[in-house]
Amino acid sequence: LAIVLCMAIFFLWTSVVMPRLYPPEKPAAAPVVVPAAAPKAGPAAPVDAPKQAVPAPAAPRARHEVKPPFELKSKMLRVTMSNQGAGILELVLTDPGIKGEVPLLRPFDERHPHFALRRLGGPEGEALEKAAWELVARTELKAEFRLLLQDGLEITKTFELDPQRHTLSLNLMLDNKNLPAEGKPAPADVPIQLELLAFNGLDPDSGYRFDQYLSGAWSYENAVHFKPLAEVESGEAKLAEALRQGDPARRGDAVSSAEALLKEARGHKGWFGLKSRFFAVLVQPDKSSLDVLESYWFRSAPPVAAAKFAAEKKGGRNITAFVRTSEIRVSKRKLLRFDAFAGPQKTEVLKELPGAEELQK
Repeated sequence: LAIVLCMAIFFLWTSVVMPRLYPPEKPAAAPVVVPAAAPKAGPAAPVDAPKQAVPAPAAPRARHEVKPPFELKSKMLRVTMSNQGAGILELVLTDPGIKGEVPLLRPFDERHPHFALRRLGGPEGEALEKAAWELVARTELKAEFRLLLQDGLEITKTFELDPQRHTLSLNLMLDNKNLPAEGKPAPADVPIQLELLAFNGLDPDSGYRFDQYLSGAWSYENAVHFKPLAEVESGEAKLAEALRQGDPARRGDAVSSAEALLKEARGHKGWFGLKSRFFAVLVQPDKSSLDVLESYWFRSAPPVAAAKFAAEKKGGRNITAFVRTSEIRVSKRKLLRFDAFAGPQKTEVLKELPGAEELQK
């Protein structure tokens, strides 16, 4: 009986109790292999089909850091430059014949410097006037900046002071850096339209009736023309009114009419710029550049600049002057050259910029 009882207990323990206390692990399910679908048959390409040319991709846009401002110096001018916007923050007249230093250009609009470039209708987010340019070379009289754009166009801006005069030169070199498509001798043309913001306001030379003496100026058909501050502000008011027009057709005509009060687009143009009572800042494009220039513009200083003028008790009303090109199609390389003058309105000094002496007549 004892043996039978022990055997029964052992049988119950191994066959009933143990499986419930320690159930066996379930075997892992075998992975299901889904056969790949056979590719659909398409029309066979002819054996002698010519290879299609694949356009070369645009070069990647270079990224650069903002560097501290630096100075260029000549006998007559001291210029503070920045690689952000590749332009002039401040220009001071250091002419030994004038008592003390005279600031002519100041950083009243910190969003972009004087001589900044804008691209019209370019890729979204490509703000040349705010971008950090590469500083390629720098001496006491010269600075060279470079920027590669998203579409493979590279712009080089070179500023150089004349060591003895009140002038500086600006060269804009446009280089198409794209590779030609297969079978083509040259890359496809890259279109670009630019604005050169020459002067972002002129520093007041005197608190006495500055707003009455301040004027845009330009030469046209060998004659000098002026656009006083009051006329510029009148054009701005008419432009704002035109933009409020509800009817699109009427709005377009009104905008064109108002813009005509703010720009000069006629015939053979010469230099352009700003003048106050005693001083002037002017830009003269060379002959080849004049062929691609569409118009000169004179606008009221933007609110951010006007507020700074007012904060320094220098009025608050001022003028910006810029030039707009027509569309330029760059096949390989295009050079635009400008000569700038910054100095007193004295006939013998104005002659440093050919034709500028007419400003005194």
